[in-house]
This record gives sequence, C-alpha cells and structure tokens, in this order.
Amino acid sequence: MALALVAVLVGGVYISLFFVRDAIRRRQKRSVCRLIATERVNSLFKSKRLPASEVGSLLVWARTLLEMAVDDSESPRQVLQRVAEKVGLNVPDGFDFSEVDKTAR
Repeated sequence: MALALVAVLVGGVYISLFFVRDAIRRRQKRSVCRLIATERVNSLFKSKRLPASEVGSLLVWARTLLEMAVDDSESPRQVLQRVAEKVGLNVPDGFDFSEVDKTAR
C-alpha cells in the first residue's frame, strides 16, 4: 500500500514538473522574442525612418516574434505603432514614414 502511494506521489510530482517546465519554457521564449522585437524597433527609431525594405521584416516581427494578428490591409505606419505599443515604446515625434506612405498609395 505504501509503495503504491509513493508511486502515485512520484507520478504526480513528475507530471506537475513537466507542466511547470513547459510553462517556464514558453515564458522564456516570449521574453526572448519580445527582447529581439524591442531591439529591432529601437534600431528603427534611432534611424528616424521606416524604409520600405523593412516593411517585410516588420510584419515578421509582429506575426512571429510578438504573435500578433496583422491584417494585410494595415498600413506599415499602423503596424509599427501597434508593435511599438506591444513592446512598451512610442513612435517618436517626427518619425519619417514618407518612404512607406508613398508606396502604399
């Protein structure tokens, strides 16, 4: 009887640790993805413009790194604003969207 109780307890602990480990792994992955996206957005803000060549990357950051739903009809300006908000940043005043605004027309 005691052996069965120990086996049940060990099994319960094993299952609990499996789910805790999985939750920790998912949280770490989200944290790393968020750090990468934050660094990329910061580098864009430092350049003070959004080149048309970065729009594809911006969509990848939003969809893959931040797991955001992005509609193809959204403008690059809207996507960048949403990504910046998601990582806790604000688009700086005077940020240049002229290159992507021209291509969207």
